[in-house]
Amino acid sequence: MVIAIVAFITQRIGGVSAVNAFFYPGTIGVLSLLVAYIVTNIGALRFLFLSRRVRAGEAIIPVIALAILVYVIYANVHPVPDFPFNVFPYVVAAWLILGLGIVLFVPGLARRIGANLAEREGLAVEEGPGS
Repeated sequence: MVIAIVAFITQRIGGVSAVNAFFYPGTIGVLSLLVAYIVTNIGALRFLFLSRRVRAGEAIIPVIALAILVYVIYANVHPVPDFPFNVFPYVVAAWLILGLGIVLFVPGLARRIGANLAEREGLAVEEGPGS
């Protein structure tokens, strides 16, 4: 919350209109969510169909969802939008690469965070490989 308030105040001091002060982080957030939805649909396909949990014909729903999501991302970056909206996909990519790097180079961090969240919510934690 503090970061959002500081960013908003900084934008306003820099002459950014209130509408754009909302749209700039909103656009970054939406692009990030689209990527998250794509990863979720790929995970659903992998979980449901590679493990034979449902019929192969039911793959059509996540495949259609993937097609729509990829189109929406494409429509947001092509044709290249005006500045600063043309920079936002790179901001999202950098943020995702940073997160991926942290997950890959700090072994067990994601598992520890998940276990901590589960403990706080009173949920049982399954022990997986490498635990």
